[in-house]
Amino acid sequence: RLVYTEKGTIQCLLEDTSPHDVNRRWEVNRLSKDALAYAKCRFKIVCDVMEQKQLENADDMRCLIRQFDWTMGRLEATANELTVLQKRFDISLENDPEGAASDFLVHISFKGNNGGSLIATFELDPSYPFAPLQVSLTPEGMEVDLDSLQRSLLNNAKPGFGYLSRASDMLSAIIE
Repeated sequence: RLVYTEKGTIQCLLEDTSPHDVNRRWEVNRLSKDALAYAKCRFKIVCDVMEQKQLENADDMRCLIRQFDWTMGRLEATANELTVLQKRFDISLENDPEGAASDFLVHISFKGNNGGSLIATFELDPSYPFAPLQVSLTPEGMEVDLDSLQRSLLNNAKPGFGYLSRASDMLSAIIE
């Protein structure tokens, strides 16, 4: 929630919610625990940026609210995408220990028919889903042409909403 203070600054408040439906307008989705942690961390970063903005007129406020709304919509879509992926794949999510505080790593394990697996690690930075994902592929107990997989990802999974899902579906189809 955004609050305009008497000093002309913005105060951003995070209300503690359960994993049930952060987006109460539609009351449809339940976020997984990891997706909710991701959303809260990203929300805090967005709030920190918003709170540092000085508003001098109504136009500034209108632009700030529009930017906040767009950012929150993108954040909700990403959190929902992570929740759906957790239902379909063996996935774990963690803060990137080597990256910025806003970077997250998504580890997805794809099981092959021969008993081996492929671990794909995607780096979700604040520009997701509008910039290419950094992907690291690690085969376990199977032989895979990693260069071919990287080229396939580059050619077939393009940035945009659902980018992580498309990349995961493509890898899953190739591995099976």
